[in-house]
Amino acid sequence: MEILGYIGYIVLIFFASTWTMGVRIKLDLALPTALGALFFTSATVLLWVFEVDKIHSWWVLPSGFAFSMFCLFILSARVPVLSDLIKFIGSLYMGLIRIGISQEKVKHAQYVSNMQNIEKWASKKKFGKE
Repeated sequence: MEILGYIGYIVLIFFASTWTMGVRIKLDLALPTALGALFFTSATVLLWVFEVDKIHSWWVLPSGFAFSMFCLFILSARVPVLSDLIKFIGSLYMGLIRIGISQEKVKHAQYVSNMQNIEKWASKKKFGKE
């Protein structure tokens, strides 16, 4: 059982590192994805610091995806207090991970992504494929 726990913990470390690198590399990333990266990273650190049995990483993994979807729901529904808190925490985490990347570069990547999404939506509307 202990081996299974360490395998789960390695998978958790993999998700934490790849999602965190995704936040740093993909500059037009959505906020719920960044919060999922924060969840996986926090869970990895907390399991290690408190010396919790590593088998718990197997329920933490799907919880991270559920947490990310829950954050997306809160942001899209614009829940008054929670959406502001999520925006603040997510922006703080993304700012920390993206130290050394200019703000203009991030804003340009977000602008290009938004324009591509608008063009894709407009082409669907134009041809009635919606």
